[in-house]
Amino acid sequence: MPDDQQLDRLQERLGYRFRNRALLIEALSHSSYVNENPDAREPSNERMEFLGDSILGLIVTRYLFERYPKCSEGELTLMKSVLVSEGTLAGIAQRIELGQCLYLGKGEASSGGAERPSNLSNALEALLAALYLDAGIEETQRTTEALFEEDLKGIEATRHSLNYKNLLQHYSQERKGAVPDYILLGSHGPQHEKLFEIEVRIKGVPLGRGSGRSKKEAEQEAARLALEALGKQ
Repeated sequence: MPDDQQLDRLQERLGYRFRNRALLIEALSHSSYVNENPDAREPSNERMEFLGDSILGLIVTRYLFERYPKCSEGELTLMKSVLVSEGTLAGIAQRIELGQCLYLGKGEASSGGAERPSNLSNALEALLAALYLDAGIEETQRTTEALFEEDLKGIEATRHSLNYKNLLQHYSQERKGAVPDYILLGSHGPQHEKLFEIEVRIKGVPLGRGSGRSKKEAEQEAARLALEALGKQ
């Protein structure tokens, strides 16, 4: 369990001091801690995470919309997908040493919960929600852009190479420990208008089926649909 000094240092790293400290504690309270401490004043951070996900999405979307006026919707969507991914959020959480400040149950703490990417990314979203409730959207936007500064620079350097297949491979390796397989199911139509149909699978599980005028186009569509399906899960 974090002490007052750790919470103070976290606020220094954020560049913001909470007026309502209870919001900060709620954002840092994992469900395992609340389950083991039914008398805890604050609930778990799950509701905060729900709010923070939408707030983060809005801030990142607005930033990309204003920063890249000539990019298409698809390009903006790809960049946003990278910036709000679990890997990006967990990396930011590690930089501000968020794991040290989490309220975790004994079992969760002993099994490495303070370093688990899902816990870190969820807590960061909850923290942004707490900041929004304590200070409003302008302060939350300022803090978010400061926290994401390194990643925003990174997306600028790599945005031209982003595509759905790259994103799916990154997700698959990070979360499933495997690379996607693209299976050609067939093709039909005259030679000059042939359509290819491809299915993408991760560890043998079909996740998306796409079609296109070329195998590459069909693979991109399959990867896009797979990412959409995984997002709904």
